[in-house]
Amino acid sequence: MLVIKNSYLASIIFPAAPSNGQKLFFKDIPTLRDKIINGFEAYSASDLAVTPDGNTVIADADIDQITITLVDKNQNEFIFNAPIINFNPRNQGGFIREICPNKVDFTRSYITVTDNTGISQNEAVAFTFYYNAR
Repeated sequence: MLVIKNSYLASIIFPAAPSNGQKLFFKDIPTLRDKIINGFEAYSASDLAVTPDGNTVIADADIDQITITLVDKNQNEFIFNAPIINFNPRNQGGFIREICPNKVDFTRSYITVTDNTGISQNEAVAFTFYYNAR
């Protein structure tokens, strides 16, 4: 069971209508730099309607059209093209998915659009990352 010590809500915004196969990278997240990430969640509009910066979160029907790849500080992809629907708590009985604790290089980590149907410009994919402060 994941004990939440610290969390951070991050998002990736579609600057234009995405194309199939398009990769969108996370921006640098200073709060999470050199932190050990031990779990995360991905959200759709039923979980979080709008991100803190005002972007609409992707629709429930679109969450299964996105995958996530996380890269560690040694440039290894330790989660590769995992469907984000598998990290949505409503699809996991309310549980948060734990991952092998790792330092993530967010500027090299990304989401991939597998089907752009229904995803619009300025929509966002939102995540909460759980981490240890050390």
